[in-house]
Amino acid sequence: MLLLSLEIRELKRYFATFPDDALWIRAYILLMVCADVVCMYGGCGAAYTYLVVGWGDLSSLQVLTVNFIIYEASMAVGMILLHLFLIRRFFVLSHNHIASFLLCLPAGTTFIAGLVVTYLTGVFKQTSDRPRLRTTVTIFSLSSSVVDTIIAAAMMYQLHRVQSPFNRTDGLVRRLMRNTILSGATTGVFALATFLAFNFIPLSNIVLIFSFNISRVGTLTVLYNLNDRRRARDQLEATEITVPADELYHDDEAQTNNTRPIQLPTVSGSRDVFDSKGYTV
Repeated sequence: MLLLSLEIRELKRYFATFPDDALWIRAYILLMVCADVVCMYGGCGAAYTYLVVGWGDLSSLQVLTVNFIIYEASMAVGMILLHLFLIRRFFVLSHNHIASFLLCLPAGTTFIAGLVVTYLTGVFKQTSDRPRLRTTVTIFSLSSSVVDTIIAAAMMYQLHRVQSPFNRTDGLVRRLMRNTILSGATTGVFALATFLAFNFIPLSNIVLIFSFNISRVGTLTVLYNLNDRRRARDQLEATEITVPADELYHDDEAQTNNTRPIQLPTVSGSRDVFDSKGYTV
């Protein structure tokens, strides 16, 4: 609940600070938060069923309710939305079509595994049947951790190739690298913890502590990175190359505003760290 509250706060801040972002980006972020809201509804519904409706009835504790299906389906949707957004960030930075496509494979595996877990939860409704889900839960959690780690590593590699003669610009790149580590490490750790908890104590609800928060942690880091653009732009404007914030765009928006797009000094093969809307990857 606390993480969802932070999400809503960051979402409100995002809409208030960047109303000129592309409509599809704002709608996409809103969809990610909505998936987390549905996931929260499923989790809280399951807790209410067990702790209030079924209080004192041991037999009710042995049955997985429909709330678990809602929770798992919405989590699968939230994870694929998160991974596709992160892959897009990598593509904006690298413009590497092949690598971006390859990153979609483990992301798709995570999504399909999540849907299979949802289906099996509806088929095997007894708590004692949880070990039957071990294979699919393992695929879901490990593929999620792998794709988060690979995306973070690929983006770190691309950012490491960005060089500038200006110290503050290098500081901006280091900030982006820290944000990249934050995005990849948090969701990856939660996914790995889900794998370990489910495989070693499958009949316990301890696994829910980690799996329940995977998509929310990921969405929260995305919102934080989006909102961090304001400080990043202010930092660039204070560098030795003082330019208006409107010039931190590529050609399409620069032509609209009659401004000149800035090109950060880079090494061969690297890309700018801003996309068409000034989004720092």
